[in-house]
Amino acid sequence: MSFAWALAAAALAAQDTPGTPAPQAAGAEEAISASVTVYEPAFFAQYRPQTARDMASRIPGFSLESGNGSSEGRGGPGNSGGSSRGFGAGGNVLIDGARPSSKSDTVQDVLGRIPASSVQRIELIRGSARGIDMQGKTAVINVIRRGGDGIKGSVSTQTGIKEGGGLSPGARLELQKLTGKHLLEGALSYNSDQQGGGSSHRELIYENGATPIISDRTSQGRFNRYELTGAYEAPFVGGNLRANLNASQNSGVSTNVDVYTSPTASVVTGGSSNQGDSREYGLQYTRPAWRGIEFEGSALYSQNDSSSDQNLGGSIFSSTKATTETLGRGVLRFPTRANFTFDISSEMGKNTLDSRAALNGQPIGQNSNIGVEELRAETAANLRWQAHPKIRVEVGARYETSTISTTAAGSASKDLAYLKPRLLVSWTPTSAQQVSFRAEKEASQLSFNDFTASAQLQNGTTVGGNADIVPDQSTTYELGYQWRAGRSSYAATYTYRDRLDIIDRNLVSYTCPTPSLLDDPAATTTCYTETNDNVGNGSFQSLGVSGSIPLNRFGIPGGLLNARVMWTMTEMIDPTTQRSRAISNSAPMMWMAQFTQDLPARNLKWGLSSGFQSHSYQFRPRELNIRVGQPSLNTFIEYKMARVGVLRLEAQNLTDRRSVPIRAVYGSSGPDTRATSALDFVETSVNHDGRSLRVSLRRDF
Repeated sequence: MSFAWALAAAALAAQDTPGTPAPQAAGAEEAISASVTVYEPAFFAQYRPQTARDMASRIPGFSLESGNGSSEGRGGPGNSGGSSRGFGAGGNVLIDGARPSSKSDTVQDVLGRIPASSVQRIELIRGSARGIDMQGKTAVINVIRRGGDGIKGSVSTQTGIKEGGGLSPGARLELQKLTGKHLLEGALSYNSDQQGGGSSHRELIYENGATPIISDRTSQGRFNRYELTGAYEAPFVGGNLRANLNASQNSGVSTNVDVYTSPTASVVTGGSSNQGDSREYGLQYTRPAWRGIEFEGSALYSQNDSSSDQNLGGSIFSSTKATTETLGRGVLRFPTRANFTFDISSEMGKNTLDSRAALNGQPIGQNSNIGVEELRAETAANLRWQAHPKIRVEVGARYETSTISTTAAGSASKDLAYLKPRLLVSWTPTSAQQVSFRAEKEASQLSFNDFTASAQLQNGTTVGGNADIVPDQSTTYELGYQWRAGRSSYAATYTYRDRLDIIDRNLVSYTCPTPSLLDDPAATTTCYTETNDNVGNGSFQSLGVSGSIPLNRFGIPGGLLNARVMWTMTEMIDPTTQRSRAISNSAPMMWMAQFTQDLPARNLKWGLSSGFQSHSYQFRPRELNIRVGQPSLNTFIEYKMARVGVLRLEAQNLTDRRSVPIRAVYGSSGPDTRATSALDFVETSVNHDGRSLRVSLRRDF
C-alpha cells in the first residue's frame, strides 16, 4: 500500500481546482469536455427505443462489452475457460456513475431492464473522467436515470420454431417502482429451447485404407431456464445502499440416435442430461467520507451447483461440480486537485470448487475427484491527470496475490503474486477525433475447469485435470484512433501482446495402478493423459476496423450500417512438435455487418445482420481439430402497435449454415503424439441445425 498512499499524499498536497460539473446539456448531443459527450433522449427519439440497451446501441462508435470475452484463442487474458472471479470483471457500462453490482447479469441484461423513459441522459466517456475507473477501456457509457415516483414495467412473451419442428416458448415480467430515492426492481423469466430435428453426418477415413466408419445422427432435446432477479436501492446512513439477488435454475435432457452404415449396419443410442442451480447475493454502498473523499464498498456471495451425465452405447460419463465465491471490496475516491484525480481500492475473495467425475464408475486420468480453494487479494491505485485540455493520462497498478490449495495427490498449495501496471493516454485534437494508447501487464484468471477431468464420449477422448497449472500472463500495447461526426463514426485499433505461460493442451505422464495387477496396490505403471497445461510463450497481434454510417445521404431514410472487421496473427512454439504455429482457436479473420432501417411513419423497423469467422485450429497432442468457417445471415422486423406493444419477428440462419468440425488423429494410446506417429484417420462431421423463426411481443407500462 505504500505506493498507493504516496500517490494519495501527492494528490492531496496539490492545490484545489473546481471539479467537472454534472453534465446538463440541453441539446440532443453535446460535448461538455474533450472526454465526455452527453446524449439526451432527443438524440434517440427517431429510433423509438424501448430500453436503455436500445439507446446504447445507437451511440456512434460504441459497442457493449460484457467484460468476459476474448478473440485471441484459448488462455486469453480474462478468458481462461470459466467465469471471471472478483469485481474487476465488469464491462464498459456504468449506471448512475457506478458499475452494476451483480455479476450474474450481463450489461445487456441490466440495460434491457431500464425503460427508455427512465433515462435522463447517457454520457459517453472517452479516455478518462473524474471518479471513473476505466479499467483499461478507452470508452465507457454512464446511464443517468430520471427521478420521479411511479411504477414502470414490461411484459414480454416469445415463441421459437426450428426447421426440424418443436416450439421454444418464453416469457418475462419486469417491474420497477420508484418512490423518492427508494427504488425497487425485479424480473422473472422462463425460457425453453426445444432442439428438434438436429442432424449430423460423420465419416471417419483411415489412412491405411481400412473400412471407413460412416454414421448419421439425429437429436432431440429440451432445455429449460428459470431466473429471478431483484434489487432494492435507498438512502442509508448518509449514503446510498443497493442490495441485489439473482437465482436461476437450468435443466436439460437430450437423446440421439446414431445409424451406422459402415463398416456394418447398426444403431447406437445415447443422450445426456444436466441440472444447474445458482444463487447470488450482493450489496453496494456509497457515501461521502472525509474532506471530499468518497467511499464505495461492495460485498457478494454466489454459489453454483451442477451435474451432468452422458451415455453412448453403454458407456456413461458423469460429473458434479459445486463452486462458491465470497467477495469484499472497498474504494476511496479522492477529490480532483490541480487536474489530478486519484483512487485506491482493496479487494479480497475466496473461491472454492468441489468436483467429481467418472467414466463407467472409474476415475478419469488425474484429478477426477478434486477440491480446490483459492484465497486472493488485490490492491490497486489509479492516478488520472488532465495534462492538457486535450490530453489525459491515467497511470495505475494492481498487485494481486493468491494462495491455491487442492486435494490432488502430490500437489502442494502454491502462492502466486503479480504486479499489473497500466498506462492509458488519450489525445483529443478535435471534438470529433481521439487517439489513445494503452500499455498494460495482465494475468489471466485460472479456470477451475482446468483442475478437473472431462470426457467426450462421441469422440472417445478424455482430458485429465491439472492441479499445477498457473495463470498465463501478457504485456499489451494498444494504439487506437476514432473519428466521430454526428451519427457517423469510424475507428481503428492495433494491438500487440506478448504472452507468457500460455494455457493449451499437453500430454503428461503419471503413475497409475497396473490394470492386470489390481489386487496388488503396490503394482504401478506409467499412464498418459491429455490435460490443459502451461505450454510456453507466444505473441498476439490484431488490427480491427469498424464504422457506423447513416444512410440518409444515400437515399435510405432512417438507415444505418454498422460494420466491423478484425485480422489477427498469433504465434507460439508447439509443445508437441517444437515447430512454430498459431495459438489454438485463434481465427485469422472475422467480420460482421448489420443494417437497420427505422420507418417511424409506418411504425416499422427492420434489419439484416451477417457475420463470418475464418477457419480456426485447435492443436492437441494426438490430433489437430479444424473448425471450418461459414457466413451467417439473420433478419428481423418490428412493428409497434398502439396500446398493444412491439411485435418482433426474427428469422435466423437464412443461409442454412452448417458447422463442419474436422479431426486429424495421429495416435490413440501411450506416448503417441503428432510428432511421433503417422496420421491414423481423419474424421469429418457436418452438423445441421437448420433455419429458425422467433416471434415475440413486448408491452411496456
